[in-house]
Amino acid sequence: MDDLIKAHGWVMNEQNFLRLKDSDYQLSIIPTFTYWSRDKNDMLFRSKTPTGMYLNIALFRVCINAETKNVSQSMCMITDVDSEEDFYDFMISIQKQVAHEQAA
Repeated sequence: MDDLIKAHGWVMNEQNFLRLKDSDYQLSIIPTFTYWSRDKNDMLFRSKTPTGMYLNIALFRVCINAETKNVSQSMCMITDVDSEEDFYDFMISIQKQVAHEQAA
C-alpha cells in the first residue's frame, strides 16, 4: 500500500483527489493508518502503534455549469480499501461502470 500512496503522491491523513479519465467523476482518497489487528485467537484489539494502512475513498460526480461556471458535486459511493490489489480491482470495476454509464 505504501508504494501505491507514494506513486500517486498522496499525503497520509489528508484528502487527495484522483480524476477518472474521460468522465465527470473524481475520487477523494484519504490514506489512513489503522490501529486494529487480530491476536492469535482471532480476537480484535486496538494497538497503540499503526498496524497497517487503508484508503478511505469517496466517489463524486463533478458537474460544471457552462454558463455560470458553478461547480456542483454529488457523492455516489464511499468505501475503504486495505490493499493495493483491492484498489486496482476497485478501479477496474469503477472504470467499467463509468464507461457503461457514459455510453448509455
